[in-house]
Amino acid sequence: MAKMSTDGNARPIQAVRPSSAQNVTVSGASAASTAFIGNLVRLYSSVDVYVTFGTAPVATTSGMFLPAGYVEYFRCEPGEKVAALAPSGSGTLNVTEFN
Repeated sequence: MAKMSTDGNARPIQAVRPSSAQNVTVSGASAASTAFIGNLVRLYSSVDVYVTFGTAPVATTSGMFLPAGYVEYFRCEPGEKVAALAPSGSGTLNVTEFN
């Protein structure tokens, strides 16, 4: 049985280890990540993006908005991907998986 990490008061804290990371180049056309292995991902984008998840996702401006410079965590299923679309300019979406 795995031992849960604890804080200074011996209270359990949630902790996860990054397992892999990928950078997705984003622009005005939808671009998708490779398929996830785990079920938790962190997203960070250098530019404003719209994102959507699925097995064959296509991002549109109807998707969830992720402002540049913000970090968000999402539950996902193994085999899913994230797709992103930058409404203006181009940049990088960093996708980190956790196990």
